[in-house]
Amino acid sequence: MSRLSALAELSPEYPFLGLIAIKSMHGYELHQRLSNELGFVWQVSQSQAYAILGRLETKGDIYSDPIQQTGLPARHHLRLTPQGKQRFTEWLYLPSPCTPRHIRMEFVTKLYFLTHFNPNHLATAIQSQRLAIQSRLYGLNQTLLTIAADDHFRHLSLSMRINQLNALMTWLNDCENKL
Repeated sequence: MSRLSALAELSPEYPFLGLIAIKSMHGYELHQRLSNELGFVWQVSQSQAYAILGRLETKGDIYSDPIQQTGLPARHHLRLTPQGKQRFTEWLYLPSPCTPRHIRMEFVTKLYFLTHFNPNHLATAIQSQRLAIQSRLYGLNQTLLTIAADDHFRHLSLSMRINQLNALMTWLNDCENKL
């Protein structure tokens, strides 16, 4: 899998990395924070959260400090490694793929973290995403011109994608006005 396609995947790994970057915490607290603050975007069960955290630790993006508790198992405080911080930062500053699902999940998550880490970059992020969508719209509109008039299914399906991207452009204007 290429580096670009790996970055294009929708993964709750990035929200977990971002939340740990904000504050070191243990797995249960991290899951609660994801549910409370980004639950409208990411729905991750407790068991999925622990599996993702295990994967992040195996990759070397996070490490855990065991904290002993009296009469209870040790609690593991999660921290970012330099590699994890770099991976998260690279993801944060790239425009998201131009699909409604990526914008709804990934780009909204990036806006959330930019408000914490670099609010001065919000306008730039919105503009970068707008330019990516405009480029995609241009390509789709050019393709639409090549579809035969009697190929109704292809015309309708491509028109739907174009309309979705136009709606996202309107939404980006709302983001810019509110943020």
